Amino acid sequence: METTIAARVKVIQIPPALPSLDDLLFEAMAVEREADRIAKARKRLAKESPDLSEKERAKLRAEIAHWELVNSWDALQFVYVEEEDCCVHCQEVSSHFIGLYEFQQNRLDKTLRRFVLTPTQSLEPSQSTSALPRSMYTYQREIPACPRCAFFAGFSLKYEGEVKP
Repeated sequence: METTIAARVKVIQIPPALPSLDDLLFEAMAVEREADRIAKARKRLAKESPDLSEKERAKLRAEIAHWELVNSWDALQFVYVEEEDCCVHCQEVSSHFIGLYEFQQNRLDKTLRRFVLTPTQSLEPSQSTSALPRSMYTYQREIPACPRCAFFAGFSLKYEGEVKP
């Protein structure tokens, strides 16, 4: 059985070309320009200058928030957050939905983590949350009295009009 030379030669995969130094330098300069632009936006907001309208302030805040989201934080999980209230008197537990959040970790300091409210409050996966693992977080707190205990203590559960001091 005779094999050809071509059949015995391993096919070598050539990796894609690495970016040139010029491309890397151009990208680094673009990142630096963007960071400078955000720093200037932060300074403008901090000065509280009267020439900025509320609409311009909101736009600057949105730009800063977007930049921080993209450059400083990594999304770890898509989280359903609920609050659980436990009555001190009767130990009745009630829970309610708080919101849908992204649980994020800072890229520079891994000990910094935060919950960020997602713009959409839909349980359906969005472009930004579809790849994230999903979890639930329950915030527990004790309350001095639930509505049932308040009723038995003589408080009316109906709205009685304006409360006057």
